[in-house]
Parts: sequence; C-alpha cells; structure tokens
Amino acid sequence: MLLEKALCIHDFSFVITTRNNIDELKRTILSITNEAPDKSEIVVVDGSNPPMGQQTVMEFINDSTVSLTYVLDNKSGVFNAMNMGVQNSRGKWVIMITAGDYLKEGAKDLLVSILNSTKEVIVFAQDVEDLTGKIAYTCYPTMKTIWPHQ
Repeated sequence: MLLEKALCIHDFSFVITTRNNIDELKRTILSITNEAPDKSEIVVVDGSNPPMGQQTVMEFINDSTVSLTYVLDNKSGVFNAMNMGVQNSRGKWVIMITAGDYLKEGAKDLLVSILNSTKEVIVFAQDVEDLTGKIAYTCYPTMKTIWPHQ
C-alpha cells in the first residue's frame, strides 16, 4: 500500500499484528531488522492479554536503525489491528506481516527495487509453510488470481 508522500518519514513501515505469541514476534522482528532497508520502521500492534509491553518488544530491536512504534490493540480483531497499524505508520510503503512470518534472506534487494514504483499495491509471491516446515501451498498472485487468506 502506498501512502501520501507528504506524511512519510520512512520508506517502509512493517506493520506486525500479534496476540499472545512473543516467540513468533521475536522471529519476525529479527528478520525485519536484518533485511529492512534504511529508513524503515516497525509498527507492532499488540493484542496480547496481558500486553507484552513496549520495553519487551524494544529488546528485540537491539542496535538496529529500524525505529519502533508500539500500539495496544483493544482486542477488536485482526483487521482492526491492521487498520490501527496503518494509522500509526509513517512509511511510503506499508507492508502487513503477522507475528511468525518473516523476511527471507535477500528481501532487502527486492524491497529497494520497488522504492520508485508508481504502483499502488504490490503483492509478493510466497511459499506458506505449516508448523513442521512443509510447504502447505504456494501463491504467485497475478491480476487474475485471488490472494488466499492465511
């Protein structure tokens, strides 16, 4: 999703929705801090009960140049949490990612390549793995395909 340029201070905002899964959140944040281009931010929308807290989430960032925004969700559902993340984003490009998902090695080059794109929405191809690491399905979206809900 491409946001209004005047409001943006980052190139990329990674919106992470999470609820009661701190280990998966850590994996996601670490992959972003390793692969995110400069001028990126992470927006964590925490629907946990009790909340993980900003200090806990900050520990995952380490010495990264990626900034963090922490938002508490009122447990109104994942789509509302995504909207809260977008509302708190300050990046030109907003990337929705849930806790447990991660950026693969080399993602930085792909992300940098879209910085000057004039497209409004870009969907990335993906392999979806089950909990054992086996690929459950592969999705290579085109204008004629439907993006499956995970």
